[in-house]
Amino acid sequence: MASGTVSGNLTRRYHGLLIAALNPPVGRTQLIAKVEELADYAGSTYSLATNRWNSGATEPRGYVHIQNFRLEDTVPVWQFELGDALLEKRIWMRQGANSTYVRYTVLRATQGVHLRVAILVNYRDYHSTTHAGNWQMNVAQVENGIEVHAFEGAVPFRLLSDKGEWQPYQEWHRDCFLLQERYRGLDDQEDHLHAATVTIPLAQGESATLAFTTDTERNIDLDGERALETQQQHDSNVLSDWRDNDTKAADVVPAWIHQLVLAADQFLVKRRLPDDPEGRSIIAGYPWLAIGDATPWLPCPA
Repeated sequence: MASGTVSGNLTRRYHGLLIAALNPPVGRTQLIAKVEELADYAGSTYSLATNRWNSGATEPRGYVHIQNFRLEDTVPVWQFELGDALLEKRIWMRQGANSTYVRYTVLRATQGVHLRVAILVNYRDYHSTTHAGNWQMNVAQVENGIEVHAFEGAVPFRLLSDKGEWQPYQEWHRDCFLLQERYRGLDDQEDHLHAATVTIPLAQGESATLAFTTDTERNIDLDGERALETQQQHDSNVLSDWRDNDTKAADVVPAWIHQLVLAADQFLVKRRLPDDPEGRSIIAGYPWLAIGDATPWLPCPA
């Protein structure tokens, strides 16, 4: 699953761009905490990320550049205003896999946008928090990106892109403040590792796609347009099946019911059984069974 806030600030331990089900549908492990973008445009640098720190500071304040936010079926979409330029960001997961995509598109610009995206990673149970100490992950360059091996015996995962130049890092962002955890009386501080930065020049109308995945045995599709179309087609098929099975209801229900239909589909997961390797189940909840406890926007069967 993936979940987060519109501002991009992490307020829960359950927030993250890739919380992988390493033993589907359980073994949920936070691997990718977030991305932090810097956009250079027309002589100015715009920080698009938002972080709140244990010191009480909120820095950077990328939320001030959000022009609008919307949800297209299961895909959250942001538009950031960079002077007279407009940069769009989309996030989605590949159906049935521990893979998350982030796609950037320059919708409007009078010159090129130079995008620098820092990826913050972790490796911990989704109920836990990390206090890193001297923990050193193995961060190595591979074709089209970076592979992260947190420790011996850990599942490796990759940070990939269809364009741009990658630079590995080994820098901990310490004392990130988790506001909602403080309300619950739980540990409200967390460390995340800045494992890599990818630098991408984008012209007017151009796009770039990042992919984060545990699928290291085969080449993941880095064609962002095709990957997005696959997810959009899945959503369309879910709605079509619902309409076909309940044509009367589909004609009279309000439009927001469509969002509930798509959400319901996300709770169907693979659960291998001894007598049925293709078994399916309905999961109890995201991130766990607690009504109103968190607001994931990208749960994905895996």
